Amino acid sequence: MAASCCAWTVPVVGPGGFFALSTNSGHFTRDEFAVLPEVNVNLGYQLTSRARACVGYSFLYLSNVVRLGDQIDRNINTTQGPPFLGAGATLQGQPVPAPQLRSSDFWAQGFNVGLEFRY
Repeated sequence: MAASCCAWTVPVVGPGGFFALSTNSGHFTRDEFAVLPEVNVNLGYQLTSRARACVGYSFLYLSNVVRLGDQIDRNINTTQGPPFLGAGATLQGQPVPAPQLRSSDFWAQGFNVGLEFRY
C-alpha cells in the first residue's frame, strides 16, 4: 500500500497575527487639536441675458490626520510571535510592533466649470 503524499490538517484559528501582537493590540487614544479651513472662489460672467458661465476653485486642509496605512509598525520581535506558531511567552528586547498614532496633514483641491442657460 502506498503512503499518502499529502497530510490533511485542521486549520488553526487564533487571535492576532504577525502585525497584531500583545504589544500593539487593544484600544489606544490620543486627543489633538486640528484645524479644518476651506476656501472657495467662484467667478461668473453673464454671456447673454439667458446664458452665464462660471469657473471656481476649492481648497480644503485638515491637520493632524491619522491615516490607517501609517499606523503599521513593520518591526517584529521574533521572541513574541503569534500564539499559533508556539512562540515563547517571554518577551526579550524591544516590545515591537508598537502602536504608532502617527499623524500627517491632508489637503484636497478642486476645480469646477459651469454653464447655465435659462429659458
